[in-house]
Amino acid sequence: TVLTVSDGTAVVAQRTVTIPGGETHEERLVVTPWRAGFLSYSAKAQAVQGDTRPDNDVDYAGVEVKEPDTFKILFLGAHLGWEYRFLKILADSNQQLSLAAVIQTGPTNVYEIGMTEDGGDEGQREALPKDAATFNRFEAILLDTRATPLLGPEGIEALLTFVDRRGGGLLLFGPQDVLPAPLLDLLPTPVTAAGSLTRSQRLSTNSEFIFDRDPAQALDTPGGLPIAPGGPVWLTPTLKRSAREAAGIRYAQSTVLSAQSYGSGRSAYLGLEATWRWRLGDASTEAGHSAFWNSLLVWLASSS
Repeated sequence: TVLTVSDGTAVVAQRTVTIPGGETHEERLVVTPWRAGFLSYSAKAQAVQGDTRPDNDVDYAGVEVKEPDTFKILFLGAHLGWEYRFLKILADSNQQLSLAAVIQTGPTNVYEIGMTEDGGDEGQREALPKDAATFNRFEAILLDTRATPLLGPEGIEALLTFVDRRGGGLLLFGPQDVLPAPLLDLLPTPVTAAGSLTRSQRLSTNSEFIFDRDPAQALDTPGGLPIAPGGPVWLTPTLKRSAREAAGIRYAQSTVLSAQSYGSGRSAYLGLEATWRWRLGDASTEAGHSAFWNSLLVWLASSS
């Protein structure tokens, strides 16, 4: 017979078992909740020939799922850049965040850290993860768009499932023109070409969206966090109808961070790759870096 477990919206576990006639058999299936809150699970055994009581082939259980004490974040990168290095410092100082990473460090070298169940160990692996089971262990994924060719069709489909059905959060950053067609729906903005700033600008964050939790008001500074000229940026004056601006250039129609709901989850795009510089400034910009990423990561990882 076939054993099936459903959470009311989708099948979350399935297994075929063989049971000798006249015997009692116990089977254990493990499922990962897709969101916090009250969930009603059903367990069903497919009726077999001669089953005169199909009404007792299904049973139900209600489960109260709490938010995790630690939000697990996965960083997928195409190179070992400064953004990851300083995010690792941030995560190590925040007990609520656990940051794992798989990064392509060379033509045949892939580095991983924190991918085991206990969050320890680091070393080499063969390739970036491409299966939904691995992605679904995390609440949010940070994806360097340059890494998408390394994922292949299987990995792209697993990412879509992670956001759409698992209810996870996905942050994209980097060039948009390398994104495969299936991921363009996750992009909150129209495809934008890379540009650069000719002079220093200031970042303004939306205190009503994503950055509504800033008790120290580290983001509410008179000047805003600085954005230095040089280096690629992907800024846009327009968003998709379903998207909202979370951060932009102060006194300009240029969005830096935008986000949207997608299926059961959330997706966002950050058109900036130099936020790590904030940690090298004074105490106010270092606090701004922490406040910016703490708010963004917790928002991505918090299920709807």
